[in-house]
Amino acid sequence: MRPSPVRGLGFSIVELLVVIVVIAVLLAVLLPALAGASRSAKMSVSVSNLRQIGVIFDLYAQGERAYPVATRDEFGDVRLYPFACGDGTRIAVPHWQAIRSWPAIVDPYAPWSDFGEVFLSPSAERESASCGWPTSYYYSSSFLARPETWMPGTEPEDHLLSGTTPELVVFSSRKAMAWDTELPFLRGTLPTVGPDIARRVPILFADGHVAMHAPSEASEPTRNVFEPGMVDDSRLHNTASGVRGIDY
Repeated sequence: MRPSPVRGLGFSIVELLVVIVVIAVLLAVLLPALAGASRSAKMSVSVSNLRQIGVIFDLYAQGERAYPVATRDEFGDVRLYPFACGDGTRIAVPHWQAIRSWPAIVDPYAPWSDFGEVFLSPSAERESASCGWPTSYYYSSSFLARPETWMPGTEPEDHLLSGTTPELVVFSSRKAMAWDTELPFLRGTLPTVGPDIARRVPILFADGHVAMHAPSEASEPTRNVFEPGMVDDSRLHNTASGVRGIDY
């Protein structure tokens, strides 16, 4: 018996079921590909963000003759920096917290109100009260103190916290400056080895180029004499010899 046509459509129930199965198969094939394309596009945005951050750091270094670092005012008090909301609120940036609070320091060159999207990884979510704070991109603590900070026998003296200058960077194409620590568009928890991400992420180097590396594969970290137990086990933050050292 020939299957009766579906009323008004001109083809049989069997043919309709075949069409539905074909569509389901196509969706099963195409959806992962589309999701992969979306992830690739967002990864490209993250890479672009880091390149722009590199330009901002370079502009700051040219204007201030040093890389971004929290400083004190003329009275020796902790300097207050603009918060992301742009409503006049100002915040203190403890020295080592600049690894996440660096956008406040570079505000004169790149205010959050204009560069907020650059400072956040694609798909990053923040509560409205935070105004987007903090950034998704870690800034290597190696740039927050003089190279001697990560050399054997160094004592924690205040003069070492003056930060660094471009001239101190010996291997600029091999010294990591900033990297994406969130990558929320990848979904799920990022794999780690100890405190370090164990998958390839976009990393900005001191010469301005961005490349994909796993932080867990960077050079062995060394001791930070100022912050024992805080970030001592993290690679990229505690490069031997600081900015004079090599991460990859």
